[in-house]
Amino acid sequence: MLKPNRRVFTLLVATAAVFAAVVLGAAPASQAACTPPPVTGKCPPGVLDCQGEGGTCPDPRPSQPNNTGGGCAWRGQTVPCWIEGIGWYSSDGCYYDRDEEQRLPSLQPPPEGMTVYWKYCIAEVGPDGQPLVTDRGLVALPNPPAANPEAAARRALATITLPLPQLGIAPDPGPGSAGLVGLPVWMWTQNTVGPIAAFDQTGPLRVDIKATVSEIRWNMGDGNSVTCAGAGTPYQASYGGSSSPTCGYTYTTPSRNEPGGRYTVTATATWRVDWSGGGFSGTITTTRVSQPVTLRIEELQVVVR
Repeated sequence: MLKPNRRVFTLLVATAAVFAAVVLGAAPASQAACTPPPVTGKCPPGVLDCQGEGGTCPDPRPSQPNNTGGGCAWRGQTVPCWIEGIGWYSSDGCYYDRDEEQRLPSLQPPPEGMTVYWKYCIAEVGPDGQPLVTDRGLVALPNPPAANPEAAARRALATITLPLPQLGIAPDPGPGSAGLVGLPVWMWTQNTVGPIAAFDQTGPLRVDIKATVSEIRWNMGDGNSVTCAGAGTPYQASYGGSSSPTCGYTYTTPSRNEPGGRYTVTATATWRVDWSGGGFSGTITTTRVSQPVTLRIEELQVVVR
């Protein structure tokens, strides 16, 4: 069950080349490109994804704050994220290497949901910048959760603001204005409908999102609603009494029987958030509801002489 100590003693000899290959991305003299080390079983705690991509050095970074630049950080110093024969660096300042036998010192297998690792903790960083480690033997640790691209997409979504619709309406909904039964009402939103982009980087897993308004549903206050595909067209005086080409409505009854003699208008924007990363993709849907706007609609008065 004892692991040969030569793995520790040869660290200082082998690490310089490995550090250049893994952390700095330089190719070893015997290879044309840096090849990821073989990975078996679960990643150690603090390393969210230790799978490299073909032909390139892996970037198994632990979660913040132990993450700096192209390597991993130990007490403010940069150390390799992976070392041949020592394993993956974790957020507790130790390296973990999955044990092939999966047996504890008692010769018993680990409890369900746990994995056995050889543990090496950094004692100091040498003058050449290479870590000196202490062999802490075999330990059994809970299996970390697998990387979850959709969870990463939701974290990215939480970093951006999807605005509430800011309503534009013609005729003017101001206190001194009114629309007329049978004449077109124009509706539009005065702020962005996207796209808004963001991403989440968790270790080597990057998930990108793009949020765009897919539709806006207008509640007109008279029991009817209108669904518009986009932001709508802002009204201009040159349009006269024509109907909106993209988002409009025509009232058939006046608003005099409504509270305050006005219809209450709101709009609900449906945001479609497309995400992709880690070989997966999907869509998250969420909504934003506007502040209400009131609008007076009167009947056209016909004067007979």
